[in-house]
Amino acid sequence: PRAREQEIVISALERSGFQKHKSLPLANMFWARVRSAKYFTALRPYQKINHFPGSKLLRFKNHMVTNVRRMRKFLGKESSKEYDFVPKTYLLPKELKEFRSALQKDKNQMWIFKPINKCKGRGICVVKDIADIKDDMEGVACKYVMNPLLLPS
Repeated sequence: PRAREQEIVISALERSGFQKHKSLPLANMFWARVRSAKYFTALRPYQKINHFPGSKLLRFKNHMVTNVRRMRKFLGKESSKEYDFVPKTYLLPKELKEFRSALQKDKNQMWIFKPINKCKGRGICVVKDIADIKDDMEGVACKYVMNPLLLPS
């Protein structure tokens, strides 16, 4: 699937008049997995890049949860209220015991499970019962928000 998606992006860019260049100074866009910040110093103001170092710390659900927790701890109780937008979340399988306890405590609460290393909704499921949880599930289980606060479109 990833190769097919890459072909679609390349095709769309070529139809729009873009051409491939191996040289960064000639490029309007740099499409790659950037592993070093050295690429940023070479970019001109008009050039765009699709990834930047450290972006996986927010892009992957487990890393995002870990970093939000770190920030809450760093800021302390008073200031951490700014991070209340993240619902109660468990990292599985590491926090499986705690998650099962939460399921037993409030049997009416729904949870949403999101697997690690998947995207576009693949593998996401709603969890209502302990029987829905398998020991080998790897991902995050978040408290399901029934009426989320949405921004107007």
